[in-house]
Amino acid sequence: MNQRFFHRDLSWVEFNARVLAEGLREDVPLLERVKFLAITGSNFDEFFQVRVATLRKQRRRGDRSTCPSGIRPSEAIDRIHRRVRELLRSAYEGFEQRILPQLEAEGIPRIPRSEFDEEVKGFFLREVFPLLTPVSLEGAFPFLHPERFWILGCGDEGRKVLVEIPPMLPPVVFFPGPGGRVRWTFLEEMIEAFLPDLVPGVRDVMVFRVLRDADLSVDEERDEDFLRAMEEVLEDRASSRAVALFVREGADRLAEAVREELELEEDAVFRTGVPLALSSLFALYEGIDRADLKDPPWPPVMPAGYEEERSILEVLDDRDLLLHHPYESFYPVIRLLEEAAEDPEVLVVKIVLYRTAKDSRIVAALERAARKGKQVVVLLELKARFDEARNIEWAKRLERAGAIVLYGISHLKVHAKALMVIRKDGKGIRRYVHVSTGNYNERTAQLYSDIGFMTSREDLAAEIAHFFNMVTGYTNITSLQKLAVAPHTLKPRLISLIEREIHRVRDGESGRIMAKMNALADPDVIEALYRASQEGVEVLLNVRGVCMLVPGVPGLSERIRVVSIVDRFLEHSRIYYFENGGEPDLFIASADWMPRNLERRVELMIPVESPGLKRKVIRILTTYFADTTHSYLLTPQGSYTRVTGPEPVRAQEVLYRLSQREDVSFSSYEEEGRFRVRKKR
Repeated sequence: MNQRFFHRDLSWVEFNARVLAEGLREDVPLLERVKFLAITGSNFDEFFQVRVATLRKQRRRGDRSTCPSGIRPSEAIDRIHRRVRELLRSAYEGFEQRILPQLEAEGIPRIPRSEFDEEVKGFFLREVFPLLTPVSLEGAFPFLHPERFWILGCGDEGRKVLVEIPPMLPPVVFFPGPGGRVRWTFLEEMIEAFLPDLVPGVRDVMVFRVLRDADLSVDEERDEDFLRAMEEVLEDRASSRAVALFVREGADRLAEAVREELELEEDAVFRTGVPLALSSLFALYEGIDRADLKDPPWPPVMPAGYEEERSILEVLDDRDLLLHHPYESFYPVIRLLEEAAEDPEVLVVKIVLYRTAKDSRIVAALERAARKGKQVVVLLELKARFDEARNIEWAKRLERAGAIVLYGISHLKVHAKALMVIRKDGKGIRRYVHVSTGNYNERTAQLYSDIGFMTSREDLAAEIAHFFNMVTGYTNITSLQKLAVAPHTLKPRLISLIEREIHRVRDGESGRIMAKMNALADPDVIEALYRASQEGVEVLLNVRGVCMLVPGVPGLSERIRVVSIVDRFLEHSRIYYFENGGEPDLFIASADWMPRNLERRVELMIPVESPGLKRKVIRILTTYFADTTHSYLLTPQGSYTRVTGPEPVRAQEVLYRLSQREDVSFSSYEEEGRFRVRKKR
């Protein structure tokens, strides 16, 4: 095994272990713990559909090649499965032994199957049983859709019956009682309990679900009907090869029948408790209206410099705006597009869309602008995994409205986040731009931490205009001075910035790199960071998820510290700081430090140059490194330990209070390498 790199997928599993850990913490509000368990399950589902599916394909091909960690696909699968089983066992034990008793103490008891009464049975007979369609299995199974839950029943002489759990019904059923008390149970258990009484000859029943390979590629040479090609990918995904089977504990005989039907290896069967899918717990979280058991509201505020009574375009004529979501509102971005749609002097709107909200005000504003005769150019990335269907629908709507819709770039995903509004008044043409680390999605802007930047500065606007010309196929990027664009200049720029810190140290100056990202997996960038550490550069990394870099190894990476924060909001922003001898360079970006982002996607990195905005972003970045309550330290062995300090510092709470313009102190990373709380005097 190569000790210079951790395995990407094993590192991701440890990220989900940190998500699970939040669900098991006693100091997290009770229903938020339920939600963390649901997120854990949802994350694992996607992981199996994409990453494990890829490893299984490699194993079936007899692929014995290794990744940078030196681990072969077969060994990776074995280690992933062992660790996932451990984590699922912890999740179900925590839910059953800790969370359920606390819910009951709060007047929200689960009705166990052994206590189903006439009220529960009556609901089943009225609302559920009429929707069930038992299918006798005299030969092969019908196709088992990957997004459905199924019940297999077995009766006399081995006769089998298959029942689909109606997908339109919620997975949790609530029974309100007196005094605000709410009883509840899982739909799957209800069907399991009553089905044998209502389907003649059925005795044993088992609920199960199937995950299928979602890592399918599109024929990108079909330029003339690329949208239809993507629709075919979605159709293929629904019928792709099974990668995992989840069954109830103790149903071995029935589970074996399903496994053989799916032609799955034995190690792909996972036995769980109730509910079968932890993601069903989202319905429990959403169905209980108890504010005292959820996070207190942290309403977003408008960013400094924003003026409600003035046009957003007028504000941007005077100053730049930097928005830190979700602490600061996403509304200025929506307002920019909605004003652009109505302003008769706005001529052109251009935007890159990757993931959008279900009822998107962004898309609605683009439609209005197009219908009012403005040129609206939308580069809509159809290959955004699991959002393809929604993006296909947006593409059709925008085209009907009169927008020019482009479907990305062949063989590259366009992951950059950029918007441009072009306006002509009596003074001439003026361009307004917005770039961001996160998507144009007003819903996730309330849940994900991201940085957005709005400006009308002509130097940046001109380069964003060049960027749009590049992604629409008109020009190359050789003329860009401030922006770095993947897959062309972003990776070389990052490595040159790291090398500059090395040269600073060699010249007798201090060197420091601070970076916040979702994932770190690019071997070339990691090797550059190792060189920096060996030369004396201090490297502080906040990596939420996958980290293949091995920190703290003498002679290799002892000056590199890696932490990961898992808390109320999903950490999604990418912020990169290079000390530069006391004149720091600071950037925000759409790209993580991964090969796919730096080599196979179109990404943007933009400098933060205004002194005031630079101070704001640096304070955000250093606050994250001060966390002592929801931060985890990566060890050289690949495990994570919770960061502690003399006083509790919760970075997300500090950032919220800062957004409220409160005068708060926060921790700083001291030279001796320990976190300390700096008290106000």
